[in-house]
Amino acid sequence: MMMFIRAEREGDWPLHLEAFTLMMPYFYAAGHVHYAQYGLFYLRSMEALPTKVLDLFMKGEHVLRHIPGIWNGICKLESNLSEMVDGDGGNVQIIHKEAAQARISSDRKDREGIRHKLELGINPLDPVSHPEGIVNIVSGRVGPATVNVQDSLEVGREQMAEFETTWPEHFHDTINKKITTMAVTKKSVKVGETKVFDTSLIYSGVVGLQASSRQVDIKEVLAYELAPIPTSMFTDAGEMRCSTGKSVLKTQLKVEVSSRNAPNTDITIIDGSALLWVIHWPVGGTVKTYVSNFRQHIERKLQKGDVYLVFDRYYEYSTKGVTRSARNTEASRVHQVKATMELPSQKVILTVTENKKQLIDIICTELKGDVSFHRNHIQNHKLIITSQDKTPIEISNGGLIINRGDMNTTYEEADIIIAQQMLMAAKEKPTSITVLSDDTDVFVLLLHYYLEDGLKFMVINMATRAASNLWLIDKAPIDEITGARLPSKEQVLLRYYHHHREMGKTASGSRKAVVEEVLPFWSRAGIPTTTVIHAGTKLSKLVKAYNDLKKNKNKDRPKHRMDEEIFKGDLQEIFDLAHSFSLQRPDVKDKDKEFLRSQREDRGESSMAGIDLVTAKKVEKQVERGTRLKRLREREDSDIARLTKRAEIPSQSSSSSSSPVSTTSSPARGSRSQRKKLKQSPSISVKDLNLISTWDREKLSVRQAMSTFAATAQVLGMDIGSMAVSKSTVHRARIAGREQAAEKIVELRNQEIPERLVLHWDGKLLLSLSGDTEDRIAVLLTEEDDAKFLLGVPASSDSTGRNMAAVVLKEVDKAGVRDKIIAFCFDTTALNTGMVQGACIRIEQELGRSLLWLACRHHVHEVILKDVFEASLGSSSGPDIGIFKRLCDRWSFVDSSQRETVETSEDLVEFFATNDTASKLKDDALAFLKEALMSKNHPREDYEELLRLSYLFLGGEGPAKPFRHPGALHQARWMAKAIYCLKLQMLKSQLSLTGREKAGVERVALFAALVYCKQWHEAPISVKAPLNDVFFLEILKTYPDQTVAKAAEQALQRHLWYISEENAGLAFFDSRIDVEEKKQMVKALDKPASKKELKRLEGKKMTMSSSLSSFVTSKTRSFFQKLDADEGFLAKDPALWEEDDRFKDARKRALGLRVVNDAAERGIALVQRYLGSTKSAAQEKYLLQLVHHHRKLVGREKKEDLQKKAF
Repeated sequence: MMMFIRAEREGDWPLHLEAFTLMMPYFYAAGHVHYAQYGLFYLRSMEALPTKVLDLFMKGEHVLRHIPGIWNGICKLESNLSEMVDGDGGNVQIIHKEAAQARISSDRKDREGIRHKLELGINPLDPVSHPEGIVNIVSGRVGPATVNVQDSLEVGREQMAEFETTWPEHFHDTINKKITTMAVTKKSVKVGETKVFDTSLIYSGVVGLQASSRQVDIKEVLAYELAPIPTSMFTDAGEMRCSTGKSVLKTQLKVEVSSRNAPNTDITIIDGSALLWVIHWPVGGTVKTYVSNFRQHIERKLQKGDVYLVFDRYYEYSTKGVTRSARNTEASRVHQVKATMELPSQKVILTVTENKKQLIDIICTELKGDVSFHRNHIQNHKLIITSQDKTPIEISNGGLIINRGDMNTTYEEADIIIAQQMLMAAKEKPTSITVLSDDTDVFVLLLHYYLEDGLKFMVINMATRAASNLWLIDKAPIDEITGARLPSKEQVLLRYYHHHREMGKTASGSRKAVVEEVLPFWSRAGIPTTTVIHAGTKLSKLVKAYNDLKKNKNKDRPKHRMDEEIFKGDLQEIFDLAHSFSLQRPDVKDKDKEFLRSQREDRGESSMAGIDLVTAKKVEKQVERGTRLKRLREREDSDIARLTKRAEIPSQSSSSSSSPVSTTSSPARGSRSQRKKLKQSPSISVKDLNLISTWDREKLSVRQAMSTFAATAQVLGMDIGSMAVSKSTVHRARIAGREQAAEKIVELRNQEIPERLVLHWDGKLLLSLSGDTEDRIAVLLTEEDDAKFLLGVPASSDSTGRNMAAVVLKEVDKAGVRDKIIAFCFDTTALNTGMVQGACIRIEQELGRSLLWLACRHHVHEVILKDVFEASLGSSSGPDIGIFKRLCDRWSFVDSSQRETVETSEDLVEFFATNDTASKLKDDALAFLKEALMSKNHPREDYEELLRLSYLFLGGEGPAKPFRHPGALHQARWMAKAIYCLKLQMLKSQLSLTGREKAGVERVALFAALVYCKQWHEAPISVKAPLNDVFFLEILKTYPDQTVAKAAEQALQRHLWYISEENAGLAFFDSRIDVEEKKQMVKALDKPASKKELKRLEGKKMTMSSSLSSFVTSKTRSFFQKLDADEGFLAKDPALWEEDDRFKDARKRALGLRVVNDAAERGIALVQRYLGSTKSAAQEKYLLQLVHHHRKLVGREKKEDLQKKAF
């Protein structure tokens, strides 16, 4: 340890490294986890430094120095300052504690005591007289057999070597302490089930003390040793000892000054991490609003001089990183911070390291990239930003950006960087400097430079973090008083200081504002209050009591602490403004009196909810009614006067027109006419089904619906006062309207429903209305015109095929469409496809007939992609995939315009140049992708995104717009793996990926772009399904990467649903199949059917020479029978089929078969979105039907869509 301290003080890096190496085994032996883990990491990092960097360390250039060539460690700053000033203690009259007479005297006594102990004890230099084993040379106590401290070095080395072999997977594992010292021996021992004091151990300690020359109070020693809690933590009065000491230097030298009144300086160095706490936090605003506030603060500083903005760095695997992570609050979670998101609370963002890092990145990006900010505010001065990058950025001359390599630094702490940059700024441009920080370390670091000639600076401490909280209460002033209870003293006091401290109001103005906010709470409770003057006096006394306590906060007396605890307890009571006779007054309701009593006894026991406020409401209604009637009378009188007003024509000069002519109208007629016009004006009703369905679709609460209705009615010129509009009215209208709308939807469905339907269902585990989880099953119908009918999303009691079939058929029977179902579309899970207990076979058995089995092709292709991904990158045990999550976390740092494609990657260029198969696949894929993107007919944005990413990756030319932010990344998300891998592949040069990850991502990206994308895009087209599966298998046989191909092929062979004997009938309508093949398919219709009743082809029956005609048998005719299609066109030459109306009708029916289960997926998404919108199961069903119907008929993007009505 002495070697280590010497190295630190002298800046001797080789000595430092040697000391560190010697210490490491002891850290492991003692079980010091953080020292052991990060110490070894640091040691190995230092050993791996290049020779050039090593030389810099050898010269001491890695440390901050007082003057060139002389090291000045931080631990010596205070003593150096004392030495620099004149005289003993210098100008500030401070003597370093090591040089104080009391400390010197105490050290002398300690040395004498140690010498005396050694003289009385066992001579450590005479091993002949030593007993065996470990012995205490003072007390003579021999250590027990469990003590193995003599093996520390050997044990520590073994643990260190063992730990290093487990990197990096087990880097954070616990390191067990394998060394037992005599000091570890516990003060108490266990005898049976009881713990008793080990008196022999205490005796040895007391004997050792008596043998020394120190004055010992044996009674005090025994009281301490026998205490269950270390008494040194407490004072004699029982109060806990709290360290309240601050930096003595800072206290002696500081000058209180407001930053607003501080003199201007040429350079301002700002601790950006501290400034984050100072800038106004716009509650309810966005992150962008806060960033704008931050930028405005920097703009004001730039008006006065240059600005150096310094943020803390955040490095992984650093000791400081561990310290910071310990500050993270358990209640706060990591957010994905975006500029447009609503700003969470200040505590959530600034106390969680990951959130704070993201905010700093957004701020730095804004300051570096805002051209208007550069042009308007960085003309005469410069801004230097030091953030995560080791090289600071300088912005000057209206937007000139320079990398300041001369200011490179790898320090994490902003404190050290500020000191470095202050010295550099002073040497570069001798001037006056202001440092804005909140850290005492910065103050001490800079203080000893204040005597330097020509160097003037001022340190201003910003009030940050807990400084904004009120003393004793430990809460920040609040923006408003909320809740359904009478305001407490604490709320009132916090509100007062908001007005007084943050709004800058006078004491009297603050009192007045708070009283005006508090009195309405009492009015709503129906309780008479004292006068405003008395209320202000009461608040003044509360503030005075708080300030009196604050004056004594530094006095360490039990009375003051007791007064503080009493005051804190009183703060939870109500701020009582009730009239002194409020409980005796007959005009106050009994329930209101009871409410006041309960609030006085325990404020948390009751609230205004449910309290009888009839009296207050009556008064309010009377006032409103009187005002409304007065307004109506005035309006009617005005209308009548206007309609009956006499129109006089002035007299002309001729005698023939000497008398005035007047025109009059009947008052009654005028009044009726005006009323008729008023009746004909536009009007709306809360019972309108189009209005109710819109409210439900937009998830408006009853209060929101009422507000929007009232605002719309007023815009239309309607008198809200004469209408029945309230929360209960709107609520009742919605309940009745949903049921009425559901009846109309069923009626419309029965009128429109065709003769041939495809049944869809899908299930998911969701929260129930009671808060438990339950299986919800979305049941829908589709038909050949692409119409979709939602039957319901009922709950299932258990997840079995039998029960799912029963739930689905129950909804089918309610709709009365059992006889119209010709096929079902399903996800290929065992729950559905089991040939004994599966839902599909159960439904067929219940219906008593065979149906077409249309396995969801999107689900099949998702299984294929999953197997390819796991073959390339391995499986993931959790719901999320780690490599994808890392991309999300790093997204704000990547530039999607700097992407790497097959045309720019040297490895891929060579791969395609030397592989003809891959080159042909690329050309075919590019042609298909270009055509598909031009169609712009994409069901969802992520479908189009997959096409666009594949096209760009294969070298296609596209717009330079940035990639979309990564979306949902959980394992159940369709296409997520393909989209993520394409982005990772194109951005891998900007990310930290291992060699295995890079290879795996490239495999998946190539497979997705070359083969998978087309298959996914054409999956919904039913008639293309058989041939696409055959083509897919053929491509996989010759695909260049056979590891990927084998995984995909095995997955596809398990799902050959569309080249089964029955579903092969879809191929008759595929225009890509030539005439000769279709002739062979027609002939194969006479071939006997397979003896096995297989719903899908077994993979082993598929060979390279297999053609579609080989899968057609006589059973294929059942396909046409289930479609109820006329087979007469089969007798014709296939070349003439296109002209045959029977073929056209059959093809339309085949194309109308939905072979993807997206409709059911959207049904599940629907119930997820509106889950909890109502507490009634019946109302939930009506609501879901209503929203589904409204979505089908009314769009939200175009004007012509908005003109449509749902009813």
